Amino acid sequence: MGMTSIFDEDGNMIPVTVLQMGPCPVTQIKTVERDGYSAVQIAYADGMKKNNVSKPVAGHLEKSGVEAMRVFEEIRTDDVESYELGKELTVEIIDEGVSVSVVGTSKGRGFTGGMKRYGFAGHRASHGEEKHHRTNGSLSSAARLTHVWKGKRMSGHMGVDRKTIKNLDVVKVDKEKNIIVVKGSVPGHSGALVTVVQ
Repeated sequence: MGMTSIFDEDGNMIPVTVLQMGPCPVTQIKTVERDGYSAVQIAYADGMKKNNVSKPVAGHLEKSGVEAMRVFEEIRTDDVESYELGKELTVEIIDEGVSVSVVGTSKGRGFTGGMKRYGFAGHRASHGEEKHHRTNGSLSSAARLTHVWKGKRMSGHMGVDRKTIKNLDVVKVDKEKNIIVVKGSVPGHSGALVTVVQ
């Protein structure tokens, strides 16, 4: 939902991120006997309308008694017996004070230079330096093998990567509004979809 700040008992300001947790119904349960591994598939509507659901997805959701869902996420777990088809997972499974990991897609930065993308220092900004202040510098290796090695850090597309932020403390849990507040920042823009793993 976005970032804000709260104050603790000592008056210290804590930067936090507000996350809306579902509700996420269980749409499929995979077992070792049938699928070769055990996992639970959960879904999230994200404003999806029933008329916009394709027939294959509608048939898949009909087994669990769930209607319009847009986003599906599969989570590996050995405790599949404790889940039921159609049961909604809400914020009640998370307690205050625990640490969680948040997985999301980072913001897209477009085509950027080496200084912004990798933190290069750039060239001098003094006398004699002309139009090279933010360039990468030398790219090739020795005089014999004068080609750019694969993996060389250069200008290019930045962002839109799958990122995981670990060990974020849950500061507050609002069970009525289905919201948790975690300390620090998470990948993605405001309104982006993330996965919270306890």
